[in-house]
Amino acid sequence: MLIQKARERGVRLLGVRARTRVELIRKLVAGGTPQPIAEAAADSLARDGLLNDADLAADIAGRTGSRASSDAALDATLESRGVDATTRRRAIKGAMTETDRATEAAKTLAKRLSKDLTIEVKWRRLMSSLARRGFDEEVSREAAQRMLGPAPEPEG
Repeated sequence: MLIQKARERGVRLLGVRARTRVELIRKLVAGGTPQPIAEAAADSLARDGLLNDADLAADIAGRTGSRASSDAALDATLESRGVDATTRRRAIKGAMTETDRATEAAKTLAKRLSKDLTIEVKWRRLMSSLARRGFDEEVSREAAQRMLGPAPEPEG
């Protein structure tokens, strides 16, 4: 009886937004459901296909990828939602490549740069913006080159 009530509450919670198994259990426990009952309800929902961490992780990776986050940022997002390491790796692997996500970010950022800026300033600003999003230097450089052309020669 308790499991059925927890399961019904779980269905309502999943109707509000998709959740991982860990998130659902946390929410049920926070609402007063004992941990073992919450886990049993989550297992029941997973068996019925209403709770699927792999599908949710793939969806998050796709959405986050469209916001142009690095692999590390995407991994951190999934980890914070309670997705296990293996499922996180699969979701990230199935998303756009990190370079493609960086290029998408660079495209958006490059549009915001003033046309009056020198190429050196544009490169510097684009590289720093990509770094703040968690992209490493190599990936950022490739994305910047796709958007702005070859890197300017260092003054010296």
